[in-house]
Amino acid sequence: MRVGDCTVEKKAIAKAVTQLIQPREIVALDAGTTTTEVAKLLVNIQPLTIS
Repeated sequence: MRVGDCTVEKKAIAKAVTQLIQPREIVALDAGTTTTEVAKLLVNIQPLTIS
C-alpha cells in the first residue's frame, strides 16, 4: 500500500490509537504509514516516552 492510499482511514485509526495512550506511558513504534500518522499525534500527549 502506498503512502497516499486510505489516508482518511489511517488518520482515523491514528486518532483512535492515541486516545488509548495516557501520559507517562511508554510507547514503541514500528515502521509503517499508519504508524507515521500515530507519531504525528503523539506530540499532544505529554509526558510520554517513545522508543
